[in-house]
Amino acid sequence: MSYQIMAGLATFALVFLRGFQQKNVHGNHYLAAFGTSYCQAVADVLVIYYVAKHGWEIFPYTSTGAAFGIVSAMWLHNRTFNKKVKQDVEEYGQ
Repeated sequence: MSYQIMAGLATFALVFLRGFQQKNVHGNHYLAAFGTSYCQAVADVLVIYYVAKHGWEIFPYTSTGAAFGIVSAMWLHNRTFNKKVKQDVEEYGQ
């Protein structure tokens, strides 16, 4: 796989994880926040590697990966955790 695609995927993962983590913290999802932190560390190293090696040349790929990453994180987190919130509200009337 080309380094441009790998850089885009690494940035997608990093921004996805940061967005997901932000929603974890806001929603007090402690276990999810704990696990996401380790994944973020790996993605950080990958993005730093690709940027250090290829510089601005990979900007279109990393910015596209970032855009798709944040939107995907918002969608998946809402889909995953809103079901539980909805169940809690129905069960406890909160």
